[in-house]
Order: sequence, then structure tokens, then C-alpha cells
Amino acid sequence: MRILIVTTNPVRWGGSEELWCNVAEEAIRQGHEVTVSVYNHDPVHDRISALIGKGARLHKRPFPSFYRESSFVRRAVAEVKTRFGMDRTSLEWGDVVRWRPEVALVSSGETFDHILHHDHFIVGYCREKGIRCHLISQFNWEHDLDVDESFRNSRRTLLDSIEGHFFVSYRNYLNARMQLARDIGNARVIHNPVKTWDAGAIPYPASSVPRLACVARLHLFVKGQDLLLQALAHPDIREVPFELSLFGGGNDRGHVLRLIDFYGLSDKVRLAGHVDSVEDIWREHQLMVLTSRAEGTSLSLLEAMRCGRSALVTNAGDSALWVGGDGYVSESSAVESLVATLKKAFGEFADWERLGARCATKVERLINHGQAKELVECLSGERPLNRTGFDPRTYPAFLQGAGVTADVG
Repeated sequence: MRILIVTTNPVRWGGSEELWCNVAEEAIRQGHEVTVSVYNHDPVHDRISALIGKGARLHKRPFPSFYRESSFVRRAVAEVKTRFGMDRTSLEWGDVVRWRPEVALVSSGETFDHILHHDHFIVGYCREKGIRCHLISQFNWEHDLDVDESFRNSRRTLLDSIEGHFFVSYRNYLNARMQLARDIGNARVIHNPVKTWDAGAIPYPASSVPRLACVARLHLFVKGQDLLLQALAHPDIREVPFELSLFGGGNDRGHVLRLIDFYGLSDKVRLAGHVDSVEDIWREHQLMVLTSRAEGTSLSLLEAMRCGRSALVTNAGDSALWVGGDGYVSESSAVESLVATLKKAFGEFADWERLGARCATKVERLINHGQAKELVECLSGERPLNRTGFDPRTYPAFLQGAGVTADVG
């Protein structure tokens, strides 16, 4: 079967890319033909190069107008194309049309982004040709959208045009229903891939000073490292001994450095950059910190838990759901709430190892390691949608039955 996989995420690579890439690899392994459509990065990420080496076809598209890394001219051209509806034509999709896909999977970094709408070319093409089209939503906001009614109507129509809507976060699904004021009958909850190691959890590093790690791209508007630094500079926290490493890269690196200096945290906080080995991070650190303003289900959080580390998180996306009573949940991203949660965590430093061991057990017990295989079977028609992933209506009961104690809605 010819399977088309499209990502609408304009970044070169991110945690949200892991799932669709695993699906592509599994599809090739099963003998399907695969085309992946990505934005025009040069060079492409190593994982995409590896896909091509395994036989996948590559389709590149121009960046959208809001992608800040593009030149002014390219952003202007992209905006003109959008305003004149050229994203609804086959202008940039000729190679895909000639290839004649039989099923499509679109991975969206945001549940209802400004790229994917009911009249987007791929959606319309699939509708016209009778091709089954599925969506993966990797992220959603914790609030309503600042959009007009035509945007909402377009996304309601989009949902009626697709075969299945896969959410990696149960809370993202609930928020999507709120944003459109309608049910999503073809929704399923699925799991992002979590790396596993034969040795199991990484041995907990002993130290007299708490060692924290925040593993997230430096995108303050979403990931909230600015809020974390502000909370750590609070008088109730400032004198607590700790070490914090901020892993990841991003456009906000310069501002993060200024904030570290501004809050007088240079002796406690460092930028650690990108590290390929998750195990290396958790051989040296004891607690994951993720103070996001919004989330899906953070892959770096699940990987930290799989390594045997507890976490301090904000109640965004499914972070609180996964951490539950085996870590520390700030009920909001407000600094006052973060300060109270940090105080509690530091006061229970001696308990972090035990909580981390429980986190590792939880992830191993709950995560669906065969998710990519299920999705390929669903795309190929071998597995019905209602047996792919989890029914969101029964997902809370599944989690609670497995011992998750957080409020799951």
C-alpha cells in the first residue's frame, strides 16, 4: 500500500516527529511504500535521511509564512500564497499526486493550527479521491483559541472529512472538544514512543545537593523556562541549594541566558545544550522539571520517568496525569504555584529515588510500545479504528484501573 505521511511542524525535528517517523519505519518494514512530506530543511534531519535510505520517498514543501528562520522574501511569498488560497491547489504537491497515495497520515504539531484546515490541498485531495485520511495531534492549548468563527467552522468540517483523529494526550482531546463545542466521535488516544533500555531504569545518582534537569526546547512561550527561573529566584527558594541543567536548543537561548544573569542564578543554573543520549542526562540528574504553559504528552517527561526519575510538572497536557502522586504537580504555571510546588519537592528530596522507581514501573506498565505497529495496521485497513489506541471515553477508567491517581477528567 502507498502510505503518505505529512508533518505540519515547521521545525527541523522535535519530540512530535518521533511517532510519525516510527510509523514510517514500521510501514517500510511491513513492505508498504512510503512518501514523507516535510518542510524544506537543508539538510534534513538524520532520522529522515535514514528513512530515505530504507526506501522512503521524500517530498519537500516551502516553509509557512510564520516560520521565523525563513528570509523575509520567502515569508512574504508564503503569505501571498496563503491569502490567495494557493495552499488549496496542487502547486506544491505535484510529486505526491503523481505518486497516487492510497492512505494519508497527517501529523500536526498543534491540534488546530493555521496550516491544516478543511480545504487544505491534501485534505481536499483525499476527500475527492476517496482516500482515507487520519490526523495525529501532538499538542493543544490549555485555553480557547483566539480565532474567528470561520476558523472554528473550518476545523469542524475538517473533523468530518477524516477517518480518525489520534490524540497523544487525553487532556488535549478534552480541550479540542471545548474549542469547537462539539464531540469528536472518531477520536482515539495513542502513546508517543518511549525509548527502552535492556538495563531498565538508570541507577539513581547520589548527591547532597538536588540535581534537576529541564529537558525541553528553549521556547519560553510554551515550555515556560522563564517561569521556572522566576520561581527559583523567589526569596523562599533562593537560598535552597540545588543545581539545574537546562537541556535543549532554541531561539530563546539568548533571553534564557539573560534571565539567569538577571535573577542571579548563574551559580546554580546552566545551559547544557542538546544531548543525544537520554541515559547520559539521567545518570547525573535526579528530578525532571517541566513548567510548560501548554503540552501534549511530553516525550522527554516519559523518558525521564522510564529512566527512574520523578518529575515536577505543571498541570498542562497529560503531564499531571502521568506523574500523579509519584511526583510534584503545580496546579498552574503561575509563579506562586510553582514556588509552593518547588518548596514541597525540595523538602522531600530524600524521597525522590523512591518516587522515581515508581515512575519507571508506571511507564513500563502503561505505555503501548506497539503503537507504531497498530497505526500502520490501521492505515492499511488490517485493524479497525476502534481497536487502535484507546477510546477516550474509557481512557480515564483504564488509567485509574492501572493505579493512576491523578484527576483525569
